[in-house]
Amino acid sequence: MRFFKIAQDEPEWSFPEAEHDYDPGWDYDVDESPDEELKAYTESVIEEINSKIMPVVDMEMAKAAYLTLEDRGIAVYISGTAPYPVFGIDIKAIAKACENMCGEYGGDVCVEVRIGIRSSLMHELGHAIQDWMDLPMDEEQAENFARIYCDTGEIMTLNGNSE
Repeated sequence: MRFFKIAQDEPEWSFPEAEHDYDPGWDYDVDESPDEELKAYTESVIEEINSKIMPVVDMEMAKAAYLTLEDRGIAVYISGTAPYPVFGIDIKAIAKACENMCGEYGGDVCVEVRIGIRSSLMHELGHAIQDWMDLPMDEEQAENFARIYCDTGEIMTLNGNSE
């Protein structure tokens, strides 16, 4: 008879590079079976963030956690984790929202899901930068950061003012 939880039952989370020990499973429901293709795409966006943006904003390394956020949105920056930001992303919710949008307005669901993942992670990166720079959390500024980077590849300077 076993009276302890087997380690294999725990969601796998490891971020040994980080200076914090935050585990998204403490606060959120972990998606234990995210779509593998969308997870691979998400990881490619995280790699882009780590290689192209993090050095410019003087931060270290980002990581994504696959969560079920329900009524808490489609993505979240875990406050206080910068300069090793943790982003929670609900790729199933993004996919469902894109399916609904494309069903109503037309469009390619696969393309829209990738746009949704990328722009959501960039938006949350904007919040991580705000946190790292001790700026107030400003939705418009984070959205502008994401839009400018996604549209042009330029990294917007966050100076405390919305642009």
